[in-house]
Amino acid sequence: MSTDPNRCFQLRVRIPGNGATQPAPVCTITAYDHNWSLADSHGRIDVEVRHDGAVVFPLGQLYCAVSKACGHSSDGKAARELVMSLVAMRPSARGGEGEDYYAGYTPEQLAWVEAHGEDIDMERERRYCDENGEVK
Repeated sequence: MSTDPNRCFQLRVRIPGNGATQPAPVCTITAYDHNWSLADSHGRIDVEVRHDGAVVFPLGQLYCAVSKACGHSSDGKAARELVMSLVAMRPSARGGEGEDYYAGYTPEQLAWVEAHGEDIDMERERRYCDENGEVK
């Protein structure tokens, strides 16, 4: 367990394994709030992603912004849903839009999001969304 005072939350997602003989590897998504505010009253949340213990996205590469003006906290449901949505983003699901966003990804990171992004997105919906896809 991290003793970092900036750590907001940690999410664990089991990624489907290769058959019944393989245990499902765990993806660990850890979010940090360093009290950085963006110019429009959004709070920045930094994210680290590990898969089966190996770092996929190091702390500082991925971040998102939660709207504090709308009353969202950096560790609430909306922030958790947002962080999972960030980790689940993949180029193939965007139809070629925003390709420049992925320019900083390594080939290994791109392969990882293509292989596991949909599973993370489905788990995000199961945990945090209602039948209309809205955060519940």
